[in-house]
Amino acid sequence: MEHYPPLFSHLQQAILSENAISFRDFMNMVLYAEEEGYYQQSRTKVGVQGDFMTSPHAHPLFNQLLANGVLQLSSIFHRILHPAIPFTIVEVGAGEGELAAAILSAWLEGKESKHLPLRYTLIEKSQHHRKKQMEKLLPYENEAIQISWLDSWDSLMDDPISGIILSNELFDALPTHLVSWEGGEPYELYVGIADDDENFRWIKKALPPPLSQRLHEWNIHSQPNERRFCISLDAEKMLTTMAQSLSQGWILSIDYGDVVENLLDSKLYPPQYSIRCYEAHRLYTDPLQRVGYRDLTSDVNFTQLIDAGSRANLQSIAYTTQASFLLQQGIGEIYAAMQQEALYDLKVDFELPKVRSLFDLDSNGTRFKFLLQGKGWPTLDWESFLDVWKPLSMGEMEEHIPFMPWGGNANFLKL
Repeated sequence: MEHYPPLFSHLQQAILSENAISFRDFMNMVLYAEEEGYYQQSRTKVGVQGDFMTSPHAHPLFNQLLANGVLQLSSIFHRILHPAIPFTIVEVGAGEGELAAAILSAWLEGKESKHLPLRYTLIEKSQHHRKKQMEKLLPYENEAIQISWLDSWDSLMDDPISGIILSNELFDALPTHLVSWEGGEPYELYVGIADDDENFRWIKKALPPPLSQRLHEWNIHSQPNERRFCISLDAEKMLTTMAQSLSQGWILSIDYGDVVENLLDSKLYPPQYSIRCYEAHRLYTDPLQRVGYRDLTSDVNFTQLIDAGSRANLQSIAYTTQASFLLQQGIGEIYAAMQQEALYDLKVDFELPKVRSLFDLDSNGTRFKFLLQGKGWPTLDWESFLDVWKPLSMGEMEEHIPFMPWGGNANFLKL
């Protein structure tokens, strides 16, 4: 099996020195090893020419409506505090900067916001992505808007921000421990070198206390042998770091995933897709193949993020689906207008499936979740402030969705 040679050599040395490494360490090296890791390689990964799609790439409307949501939060921020206080947006893992560009554009076009100071900070280690972001975003900078880049959270933890920390499809790409069961007993999966010295193999080891503790907290007992369950301690650390970097404001996490009880439902989340791999827009299920050429990802455990946030003094304000948020922002009405326009314009007709994929209730619209957590707002009644964040029921969402005169399930995104 072909692997990316520089990365394979790096992994081989690490494994041979320890006999085996945890899947968490394996995934971390595969994705983030300096220069040879998947995300560090200087090649296109997202979009038509890459390996997978994200919502910001699926259609610009996602970015525009999410930008509206961010500006609504900034309006609340300035009403409660003072317009002269700079609103800070920190985006983590911004890709090529599509979402940031939409937010900055909306800020400059807003009647209120265009006169207010804004600090936009991107946390980005990849020099490849940082270069792309700078090319796209620096033209937005002016006297009121400051745009900066950081390699790490260190300076923010020393000087916490007031505003919002935003991430889209960040947590699914963080390294995760992998738990499996045999005869009802849980084990952690490690990775070793196969007998041919050219590939990798699975090794089962005893479950360490931190992972056993999480299973106990989530009331997860014996599972079928085919079950593999992801526990990302890195996700907890990341959210805790975000909370420590925030003085007052919000953390918005957008990703595919669910709460624990749903993640354990094999009908909703088949066990073979616990770890997914993407190359040239094709889905694979074995993370030990073509290492370095494929993206690795897992469904986010939102129960874990909510629990970690509570321990870090974050208030869970809203947990909703992508479809619910976008429909509350008016995507249904926009889509209906596009349907009418598409009768006379083939270009618009071509865009319809892409827009539909964002709020399709059988796929991306319900697979992707929005988690909004707050800090420093002890006395506010959020229901009176955040109507668009109120979760819609399935029936309510169906009422918002215009009739689609063709079948099919447009799914352009990485799931």
